[in-house]
Amino acid sequence: PLEQRCSTSFLQAGTVSYMTPEMLRGNDYEEYIADVWSAGVILYFMITGTLPFDGSSEEETIHNIIHHNVDFTRVAQAELREFLEKVLAEDPIDRLSLDQIMQDEWFLTDALPEADAPHHHEPQQLPLVPRLLRSPPRRLPQGR
Repeated sequence: PLEQRCSTSFLQAGTVSYMTPEMLRGNDYEEYIADVWSAGVILYFMITGTLPFDGSSEEETIHNIIHHNVDFTRVAQAELREFLEKVLAEDPIDRLSLDQIMQDEWFLTDALPEADAPHHHEPQQLPLVPRLLRSPPRRLPQGR
């Protein structure tokens, strides 16, 4: 039925590191729930500098995702760690929905742009250095 095809994806595409366990097992999956997982992978990477399920090979990465081998202790802030555990829950039924993300304590207190990046509301002006504006461009040595 059309309704099922709209809510469930039958085509796997993308980088293995961002795929959900249900995708790698060949099960049907909800696209929006898979997107939440991928966003969690990106957030984990932004916080720790490593991918949560990264392996030394694609096969090891797949194994780590399917068996949910992830080290959440690399995330120091407790609220963020709990948020990531819910976003990267192995079972898609346990994974946060977009509405639940918007109501999560970490998202409401620590992830607001106003708190983290107040410059998003006011454009920043870089200070101009008059000496640099008057200086002719320097030539770089060739052969390097």
